[in-house]
Amino acid sequence: MRRLPNKDKDTNRAACSLCGACYASKKKDIIMKAYLRLTAAVGAILVSIPAFGAEQNYLPVEKAAVILADGTPWSADAPNGRSFKLTLNKDGTGSIRGPLPIPLSTTWAVKGDALCISNRMISKCLRFTEIPRGFQGWEDGKLDLKISR
Repeated sequence: MRRLPNKDKDTNRAACSLCGACYASKKKDIIMKAYLRLTAAVGAILVSIPAFGAEQNYLPVEKAAVILADGTPWSADAPNGRSFKLTLNKDGTGSIRGPLPIPLSTTWAVKGDALCISNRMISKCLRFTEIPRGFQGWEDGKLDLKISR
């Protein structure tokens, strides 16, 4: 027995949403919509992270200086992963105790809108945002020292 082609099936297939061409097109639309949703979600997350936000709410440098320069050691974490103790005194002096076996004498001063810390090894001018138990330092809009107690 010979089968005759089903004309109705072939005719409807071209307009069907499940045929090869329509299915591929629909699949691309679904993938594109998912990609756009994912991109929007990632963008929203990045904007909520302080490092990626438009503008930081920096603490006034005078206020940061008064709090930080109390003569008591602060724990400082550098962006390279090193940790040390930072002590700033009211008279513009201080010390760093950490990776080196001997303390390193340090000076600090307010310059413009930043607190500048310098010694033989580093010279940094930082602006600060408040974080739980301390401050996040920023240099030129990039994350730098994290200072906490």
